[in-house]
Amino acid sequence: MTMRPPSPQDGREVWQLVKQSPVLDLNSTYHYILMCDYFRDSCVLAHHGTQLIGALIAFKHPRQRETLFVWQIVVDPVARGRGLAGRMIDLAIQQTGCTWLETTVSPSNHASRHLFESWAQHHSAKLTDAEGYPAAWFKSTHEHEPLLRIGPIATQAKKQQGAEK
Repeated sequence: MTMRPPSPQDGREVWQLVKQSPVLDLNSTYHYILMCDYFRDSCVLAHHGTQLIGALIAFKHPRQRETLFVWQIVVDPVARGRGLAGRMIDLAIQQTGCTWLETTVSPSNHASRHLFESWAQHHSAKLTDAEGYPAAWFKSTHEHEPLLRIGPIATQAKKQQGAEK
């Protein structure tokens, strides 16, 4: 398995992977092309051979540059249960140097909620819930999107500094 930043050409393949996950909101192919282009430094793709098996779509918060916002994370059903999602988050945190992570998770998405709770615990970081985005703001029967905030996260450089003391 290899993990790497995306390129714009990967957008359609990311769209296909997200389409296979009914719990996620499917955005336009154009959206994924833009994310893979403009935010490639904070996104991660995972491949097994030539097959895309995981994608983390994220960006640095425009007003809080120390915060990585995870827009979507998806793992192919054949690769689930192996810690791939957590490793993609680790790589994105490492690539960006962010010390905080934010995401929104619908209440019915238990797997995603568990992922972020476990990830926070593994990194000895506090997870807090905030209001996020209420259901009334969405056009359809979309659930509210509580905001999860995790941090502070000890980056590799900070861990090394602590070990040297």
